[in-house]
Amino acid sequence: MPHASFSGDAVRTVVSRRWLSLAGLTAVLLLVALACAQAASGAGSDRGLRVIATDHFSAMTLSSDGTPWFAGFYNHRVTHVTEGGRVTRYRLPMVDPGFITWGADGALWMRDEHFGGFARMTPDGHVTRYRYIWATQDTLGGNPPGNIIRGPDGRVWFGDRERHRITSVASDGSTRVVARVNRRIGPELLATGGDGSVWFHSLSGGALLGNGLGRVRPDGHVEAMRYRTSEFPAATVAPNGDVWFVRLTRAPGVTRTALMRIDPRGHVTEFRAPELDAGSITLAADGTVWLAGSSLVRMDRTGHFERIRAAGWEIWDVLAAPSGRIWLIVLDEKLRIRAGWLPPNPCLSRRRITVHLRSRRGDPIRAVRASVQGRDPFSVRGRNPRVLVDLRGYLPGAVRVTLRVRTAHRRYTRHRVFHTCGASG
Repeated sequence: MPHASFSGDAVRTVVSRRWLSLAGLTAVLLLVALACAQAASGAGSDRGLRVIATDHFSAMTLSSDGTPWFAGFYNHRVTHVTEGGRVTRYRLPMVDPGFITWGADGALWMRDEHFGGFARMTPDGHVTRYRYIWATQDTLGGNPPGNIIRGPDGRVWFGDRERHRITSVASDGSTRVVARVNRRIGPELLATGGDGSVWFHSLSGGALLGNGLGRVRPDGHVEAMRYRTSEFPAATVAPNGDVWFVRLTRAPGVTRTALMRIDPRGHVTEFRAPELDAGSITLAADGTVWLAGSSLVRMDRTGHFERIRAAGWEIWDVLAAPSGRIWLIVLDEKLRIRAGWLPPNPCLSRRRITVHLRSRRGDPIRAVRASVQGRDPFSVRGRNPRVLVDLRGYLPGAVRVTLRVRTAHRRYTRHRVFHTCGASG
């Protein structure tokens, strides 16, 4: 298998220490006092979303020490973030590493779309590229694999959608066809179960077709696809070997979301989740299950779901570390993609605020259009309307509320800001 080797340069951000002047020390003490006052007022800043300035990326994975690595499209690097927030960037000899995973060989594997193969990076930043594994020079860009996982044999597995087969790759770049599937199926790998089975769904032509869920058993036998009218965009594995899936069933104008758990004996348990076009799932150390897909949903051990909102941020991806920290990929209002994390028990607001609007004499209010940051707009009608601002489930921060009022003779707009994680009222 032809390949090329490169050495990636690690670019590290180091904060130098300087002696503070008396004025600088005073400023620092003032900031600390303000922070303490804010925490005492119930803002819960130490229990909310922390965002780290990082590069544009779209995928993450955890290394053996439980810290995240990030990669994404349109850049030449992968990024590592330590538990303390230190950012290390490793330059790559290619663009668009895309999907990443850690192999049993202790190396970080990623898709190499430029050469139709994969790249392997050792912890010291040395990169080896294995060309034309899922494509040839004639088929580049046609139907690349969308995910790679560590298989039950320790090798890296991927779904070869062009050839309708599942293939594994060794540390030296050699490949082995694990299983062949029906030509109507474009296998996209999801997870390796506790019994050694590898689960996959069907992705063909770059779009989900709702072709259901399948698996390759440890003996190499490919089972028939089940749940053919559903989509399975993500899965995760629990320490006891259970596999958790996101199951989406689409109907005109609505997407039904469910969590499905299959234990090693094949027993299936399903939980109806709030409507969410989820593309990511993870299982936290405390047994809670987290879903992400523009917003964030958490299910506790009793099966109760709670939607978690972050004003000004969309949450695309979620991954739980053994420490209890929840790592996220977030998108802000300026379309900047960042890494973020939540502590094991984030502060969630329980506030519900009623805003009273009064009509002027001779100019009664007809309707109010309310826009609460992080929620869909809604309307309230009436002469003296009461607008309920529901801040339950919000992470610490400020939430902007815009009220567009229509009266008998005019229109005007009012802007309010409310802080979450305070007392109910």
